[in-house]
Amino acid sequence: MKLFLTERSGELYRLVLQLAGIFSARGGRALLVGGSVRDALLGRTVKDFDIEVHGLDAGTLLSSLEGVCEVDAVGMSFGVIKVKHREIDITLPRKENKTGAGHRGFLVETDPKLGFAEAAARRDFTVNAIMYDPLTDELIDPWNGADDLKKGILRHVSEHFSEDPLRVLRGMQFAARLGFRVAPETLALCAELDQNELAVERIGTEWEKLLLQGKSISAGLEFLKQCRWIRFYPELDRVSRSEKWPELVSFADRCAALRPEGKDRALLFMASALTVPCGADPDSAAEACANFCRRLWNREELIARAALLVRTFREYEEASPGTFTDPLCRRLALKLRGLALLALLFEGAGKRDAAERLRAAGERLGVLDAPPALLLTGRHGIAAGMKPGPAMGKLLGECFEAQLDGLFTDLAGAEKFLRERLREQDGKKS
Repeated sequence: MKLFLTERSGELYRLVLQLAGIFSARGGRALLVGGSVRDALLGRTVKDFDIEVHGLDAGTLLSSLEGVCEVDAVGMSFGVIKVKHREIDITLPRKENKTGAGHRGFLVETDPKLGFAEAAARRDFTVNAIMYDPLTDELIDPWNGADDLKKGILRHVSEHFSEDPLRVLRGMQFAARLGFRVAPETLALCAELDQNELAVERIGTEWEKLLLQGKSISAGLEFLKQCRWIRFYPELDRVSRSEKWPELVSFADRCAALRPEGKDRALLFMASALTVPCGADPDSAAEACANFCRRLWNREELIARAALLVRTFREYEEASPGTFTDPLCRRLALKLRGLALLALLFEGAGKRDAAERLRAAGERLGVLDAPPALLLTGRHGIAAGMKPGPAMGKLLGECFEAQLDGLFTDLAGAEKFLRERLREQDGKKS
């Protein structure tokens, strides 16, 4: 069973094979671990590799890499070396013992002679505890992860799972990304853990994986509900106890299939989609969106834009396609920095006619992915004989409103409109 083929995995895997051969020549054994093995067994594309090297101490490991590749050994005290400019991490087998709160509250001990089962015991789920020897093509599976992988089950490896509550959120995003169900004993263990010692940054990272990579957002959310971690997100918790819960999870799944390109755009879109049903009216839905996002990220611009997108969608969710006139579309694009994400929300809601109207207007008016370009600025006012100040600002504002109304669509028309307005003002003065 050639789990990885150089023809398919490319240059990165050839480097993995080279490193494995070097470590073997020094008396060690290099095993691929974690997500690369899991994803390869699932037939998914693998973009990064974690190599765990058994039988070599840290000094020998580092000396083996000299002249082969450039490394970052800052994490060596935790048994981690990163290969620079390549998506490869090299680690030593290690034991982790909980000594305090938070993700830094662990005592890490590396041990080159640690057995495979004990080395894998610190991992979160059995499907992530499978090892693979790229030189011998041997699959090492001390915790029966391959069987769980076939059955589509997330099951915790050992009692070490409870030492880091973040693993509950990892379960959430893995359930969403893989579409797996969670073993009953793992659900029971997760229900005993608490989120409060986790930093916002760590929480946000796992939610980003759910929102950006999840194919079945509903599976991740249902897992949170089943293990009662939904209680840490009151905006979702309220909906989970109402008849609107099926609407929320199905809407999130539909929107996941519509995710736009670009990390920031996709995150903005999915954070909005997840919270659209939270709230009885546009204002309360926008507030719920903002409050939810603040539990995950310290990013005020993202939070403000997500809340605005939710409010705007809720304001117009029952509108007929004809409501979206060109002037309204320009104003919505000005507010939202384009119409694309709003159109996607309408599509996710099954309102395809409105979505197509917004998309077509956005393309025709040049505001699908950007706000309307301001045609007249202060320099045009000065060129027309105006003096900088409040009066010029007010008149330019009137001109921009006229532009949004479609009274002109290019610079020549804008300058003509400005001259006419100046003549009207002069006429009133005389």
